[in-house]
Amino acid sequence: MNAWEDYTGADITFNDVEEIEGTLVLEKQRNNSFRIKDWDRFKSYATDIESTELGNVADLLKQEVDSYNLGFYTEAGAAVGTDYTTGTIAVTATTGAVVGSGTTFTAAMVGQPMTIAGVDGVFQVTARTDNTHITIADMDDSSQYSGGTVAAGNSYIIEGVTPKAATSSNIDDIILEAKEKLDRKGINGDSCPKKNRFLVVPSKVESILLKSSQLTPYTPSAYEDVTKLGIIGMYRGFKVYVNEEVSGDATNGYHCLAGHEMGITHAFVQIASENVRLENNFGKGLKQLIAYGSEVLEARKKCLCDIFVTV
Repeated sequence: MNAWEDYTGADITFNDVEEIEGTLVLEKQRNNSFRIKDWDRFKSYATDIESTELGNVADLLKQEVDSYNLGFYTEAGAAVGTDYTTGTIAVTATTGAVVGSGTTFTAAMVGQPMTIAGVDGVFQVTARTDNTHITIADMDDSSQYSGGTVAAGNSYIIEGVTPKAATSSNIDDIILEAKEKLDRKGINGDSCPKKNRFLVVPSKVESILLKSSQLTPYTPSAYEDVTKLGIIGMYRGFKVYVNEEVSGDATNGYHCLAGHEMGITHAFVQIASENVRLENNFGKGLKQLIAYGSEVLEARKKCLCDIFVTV
């Protein structure tokens, strides 16, 4: 869909709205069951789904789903961390074959975003052959490389290959870099929406953010509701959530996920929920079957950023 255009008084051409289509597979199927020996007693202190037992089950499932979705940092179209820029490269048109000079390309670089000096757009490392040979493709279409021929001796950046140490003195620069990378335009000219952006961090990173004057906490009137959701406030346009299911750890690096809500498409369905009579024991049982899955469409990768930090 085209952006705003100048109105000249001439007849208006209506552009088609194109829908981005993909297949979302509900790849996770999970079940849960527990036994209550005295069902009447259970009903007396539990109020339907708000009961303690069902609440605990729901909390465990939420943790599992959060961990699953936060693991999609691997699909992010931008990364903040310690970049790799050693040596220079040449790129072959159409194939995206990269030949490095003075480089030491590693397997950890596969999947990482890459930019090339003088070439528009963001690319993704799709394969590594050895220390001087990798293959790249368009970030929003892995079936092609549209960056053209790049002559030998050109500089490049492979983003966020290793973690960057986050401190109270540099955390603002780290978040601003993530914002800048989400703002940049893709090969097709569009970028990540600026509204409704999120940032998910573990408590160790939260402690650093709380020391920054850039964090705007929520007002006391909204405190109770936002605390239940793990929201601590706004930072540089990001709604900040605290969640211990963020991938990684303090030593090897946390993969804090930032982006826009359209970046990940998620589906969740409860297939069945039954109260059953236990034939070989006392009481009754409750069993549930759910399924869920998520997908990051290639055209939406620009809406996610992996912030790779140690603390």
